[in-house]
Amino acid sequence: VLEHNQTDLAALRNLPGDANLETAEQLAALPARLEEIVSSSASGPAHDAALMLGIVTRQMSAPVLPVVEVSRSSYSSDDAPASAAADGQWNVIDVKNMWQYPAGKRPLIVLDLGEVPTVAGVRIWNFNLPGNTHRGWKDVDIFVSETRSLLTPVAQGLGPPAPGRADVGDYSTTLSVPFVRGQYIKIEPRSVWRDDGYAGVTEIEVVGF
Repeated sequence: VLEHNQTDLAALRNLPGDANLETAEQLAALPARLEEIVSSSASGPAHDAALMLGIVTRQMSAPVLPVVEVSRSSYSSDDAPASAAADGQWNVIDVKNMWQYPAGKRPLIVLDLGEVPTVAGVRIWNFNLPGNTHRGWKDVDIFVSETRSLLTPVAQGLGPPAPGRADVGDYSTTLSVPFVRGQYIKIEPRSVWRDDGYAGVTEIEVVGF
């Protein structure tokens, strides 16, 4: 499945030139077939493979995985604590509902899922403080592990700036993770859009199954 050059199964766009009618019919039936497999089978190879294919081809949305706690963070304060990044509130413009920290150092936050699911992505709502959205995350590394030792990033991505408003709808971006099993998720931004005193993020969700 080719994702970043806009392959579109529903519109049969960017498929090989020799795709015939039978292939087109199979692809048209794919979403319903995936739903059937997922709903009719318990967790196992067929269920997980169908769910994985549905997520990769954007026929299905990956479920949100509950975060038990913020296991570790490089910095936290009473006014804008690290725990605010996993409090379920993203449609906010008050810094007390965001994680804010001094800039000039490489921050990190570790989320504990409490179990070991398959992680498909990390959803980020960037720093949404009006007039300060340039302080949001830009280049982001994601680590996933079954233990607290998170040494090698499994995915990287770009976090676009937030709108700086709370009346514009969902402004999140999902950074894809290559279906890695793990309990601990470390998110480590390597840069912000403009570093001028402090930085932060509004909300983080982990998705998978």
